[in-house]
Amino acid sequence: MELLLKFLWQGTAILLIGGLFYRLWLARLTFFEWNRAYLLLVGGLAVLVPFLSWKLPALMQPEQLPYLSFPEFGVAPDALASEEVSRYSIWELMGFVYLSGVALVWLRLGAGLWKLHRQLGQASIYRRFGVTLYVSPRFRASSFFGKIMLAPEELAHPELRAIISHELEHVQRFHSIDRLFWYLLKGLFWFNPFVYTLEKELVTLHEYQVDEALQAKVDRAQYAHLLLQQLELGLAPVPVNTFNQFQLKQRIMMMFQSKSPANLKKRFAQVTPLLVAIALLFACETGDEGSSPLNENQLEEAGQVAALSENGREDLGEVFDVVEQPPMPAGGMEGWADYLSQNLKYPEAAKKAGIEGTVYVVFEVSKTGSIHNVEILRGIGGGCDEEAIRVVSQAQNWNPGKQRDREVNVRMRLPVKFKLS
Repeated sequence: MELLLKFLWQGTAILLIGGLFYRLWLARLTFFEWNRAYLLLVGGLAVLVPFLSWKLPALMQPEQLPYLSFPEFGVAPDALASEEVSRYSIWELMGFVYLSGVALVWLRLGAGLWKLHRQLGQASIYRRFGVTLYVSPRFRASSFFGKIMLAPEELAHPELRAIISHELEHVQRFHSIDRLFWYLLKGLFWFNPFVYTLEKELVTLHEYQVDEALQAKVDRAQYAHLLLQQLELGLAPVPVNTFNQFQLKQRIMMMFQSKSPANLKKRFAQVTPLLVAIALLFACETGDEGSSPLNENQLEEAGQVAALSENGREDLGEVFDVVEQPPMPAGGMEGWADYLSQNLKYPEAAKKAGIEGTVYVVFEVSKTGSIHNVEILRGIGGGCDEEAIRVVSQAQNWNPGKQRDREVNVRMRLPVKFKLS
């Protein structure tokens, strides 16, 4: 569920950021192929980026500090309270609703494709101007992966050549691939209004491309009149490229609009820093998994932990960070793991607040084996920091570390991972 939530919120954010950039900076340009590539890139990033993760190098992160370190120890709740069971049930219900929405959108797509396949099998086939045409009363001028479909009345239209040329442009520019990809994307983000807005932008760009190409073959005014004759609003339930698309007024205005100066292509150079910003925002991580900046309550808890640690501090003299023979718990690693598993408890406050992550505990084992100066190097709040300090402070004496065959004071580090599931 955690991975699904990450995918949904990051994908939604990428569609929003990418869509706003397009509307504010690129939408008015007449570089239609470039704009098309940009929108497809945004859609691809919305799917891929949530699954990417790069660790950024960070100066002196807790895992890089030169302390003797024990393996990470994990803590999970003993049992979920009824309130937590209810909370997880809600998440499961939300997951079911989401997946149901995905299934409905994709089933609708599959049903539409199957219906189109059957209709093509039942359609009459004609050859006009060297092109194979599928004609049926169920069709209107449209194309899908190389197949051009017409209604019977359109087959007798005086501007049939222009209609066929229009659909051939869709076929030759592989617009059906774009439409199918975006329909699949729409299934993943069916709840997101931005995916529908950007779909309309992409389909409009397809029409701009075709309109621009046909102006070299057909008189502009005559072609605009043909568009008016073919007027019909709305998107088809199957991702076909239709001749009579929506936003007709905008298309005709774009036909008569002056082309954007070539120097405005430099705006697309700003796509690179946008992509870098998206990668840094969503795909790059620093520090340990699950850690996050402390909020106001966690800062207060951290101050209390520091005060407790300061009250128990002892001056041990010289303290080594690395020694030839490190300290060991009296029962060895197995005994230490048993002690932690029996005594560490997941704080109720942290469970209720959904707090999880890794607490880094630093402590010193004296030359006599006693534990002193237990502190939090990095905490997560919710009572987890205090719990880690409590358990380490109450541990039995260790076998002291040695340097050149004599007992010495040694600083140790213990990562304790609190995980809800």
